[in-house]
Amino acid sequence: MKKNKVFSFISLLSLLSLADGLYAGAGVAPKTPVCVVVDLQVVATKSSAFAKIQKTVEAAVQKMVEEIKALEQKFNKIVEKLQSGSKDMTVEAQNKLQEELASLKAQMDVKQRNLQSYVENEGRKAEMQLIDNIRTECRKKGYDIVIPAAIFVKPEFDRTNEIIEAMDKNSGSAMSTLPSKLAPAPAPKAIATK
Repeated sequence: MKKNKVFSFISLLSLLSLADGLYAGAGVAPKTPVCVVVDLQVVATKSSAFAKIQKTVEAAVQKMVEEIKALEQKFNKIVEKLQSGSKDMTVEAQNKLQEELASLKAQMDVKQRNLQSYVENEGRKAEMQLIDNIRTECRKKGYDIVIPAAIFVKPEFDRTNEIIEAMDKNSGSAMSTLPSKLAPAPAPKAIATK
């Protein structure tokens, strides 16, 4: 572990001296990058713009859940019918109800898988939209490096509330709808410009 830290430190020094040499050769003074922290979790929980997206997804999920519940009720009624009246039913009638149960069970399984897939996909889309909107606001403000979370950050480097305010102010356009197709979300990374 200590070897990796030393290697990282040496690599960082090499990059800094290389960058310094490039700037010196070009006659341009190096610019100190503007580095800030924007806590993604806080933005996701406090931003009214992001809440709009969540409500849209929740409404669609609620509809899917209601469809599954309706199938479950039909399923339970048939089970009840089989349990209570199986003595009075013919074998054919029992077989027909068993087939209906199997069909309903298959439909519920498909709807549950679709629901799970929908929630995962929409969650990724919402996350990507959130990150994209944070990136846009940070670029507007001229930040060079944005760290999505930190164990500790001095208040003067935390721009979370500022970004929430900007996103909410612009929520009528950028965050109001999800893009129809987004690739699966990559692992969270620092949001950097350029």
